[in-house]
Amino acid sequence: MMDHGEEAFQAGSIPGSASGLDGAGHPPLIPPHKGEGVADAVPDNQTMSAGLGLGRPRSPFWGGVGAGGTAGGGRGTGIFAHRAARTLPRLALAALSLLALSGVTLFALDRLDRAYPPPLDRARDFSREVVDRNGALLRAYATDDGRWRLPVDRKAVDPQFVRMLVAYEDKRFHDHHGVDLLAVGRAAFQFATQGRIVSGGSTITMQLARLIEPREERSLLSKARQALRALQIERRLSKDEILTRYLTLAPYGGNIEGVRAASLAWFGREPNRLTLPQAALLVALPQSPEARRPDRNARAAQAARDRVLSRMAQAGVIVPGEVERASAEPVSSTRRPMP
Repeated sequence: MMDHGEEAFQAGSIPGSASGLDGAGHPPLIPPHKGEGVADAVPDNQTMSAGLGLGRPRSPFWGGVGAGGTAGGGRGTGIFAHRAARTLPRLALAALSLLALSGVTLFALDRLDRAYPPPLDRARDFSREVVDRNGALLRAYATDDGRWRLPVDRKAVDPQFVRMLVAYEDKRFHDHHGVDLLAVGRAAFQFATQGRIVSGGSTITMQLARLIEPREERSLLSKARQALRALQIERRLSKDEILTRYLTLAPYGGNIEGVRAASLAWFGREPNRLTLPQAALLVALPQSPEARRPDRNARAAQAARDRVLSRMAQAGVIVPGEVERASAEPVSSTRRPMP
């Protein structure tokens, strides 16, 4: 039988304190259990603080209490899962909508591409030729519109000239799909910073698009049209076929079109073996064929040729030591008659 003091102690309260604290506001001392020391029975500051609600503040999102608030943490995880369950279906729906829109756009572009194909047949209107039993040209006749346009075999053109042409006009010709975005960005930046056209962004494919559909206007709209045509051409022709058609239609001054007719008119020879100065001149002429015609402005033609030689040396296409020797050769101002 216990007295009044022992009964109060077992109830965890002290007379005069209904909350279980002593008169000084401290928790009562609990005697150690059997096998425990006094130090084991006394809670540390962290445990006491957590027990008294003095730990870390409750998070408004996670709802946790300190490091061990399991009830608040579970509530926060539930909120996160609820939000994820609502967001993921929306993201999936947006992705499916974007995919469907892309599919419809590609289908529409394919229909338009088939409905309005590029006029590639123009590159098949050639000058008539008379050849001997070995295929050597004996006589040529101009086209119905008075042009000298001879068919070109890509393999029958000097390889050095082809390398110089690609390096000068479109160095990423074999990598893009008709439009070189890096070249377009560079040209736009130069125009914005310098207020004038410093370099063009046209690829060889875009130039072919302009050759098969010649237009007098030069505007952003015409450039956009050329870019679209270039994409269409790349879908239909290989890189070798594109290059062959460009070499057939490129302007070289007057009524001369194509590298073969140009080589016969300006050098009196087929373009299968060209000297370095001749190859550089044929690279330079199509950019401004009338202003650089050798028979009318040999000085401008030679200056343009020498710029090509200099750039090819910088690009590593030709040996730098050859530039001085090739530049010393004058440009002939004589136009030779066709066979």
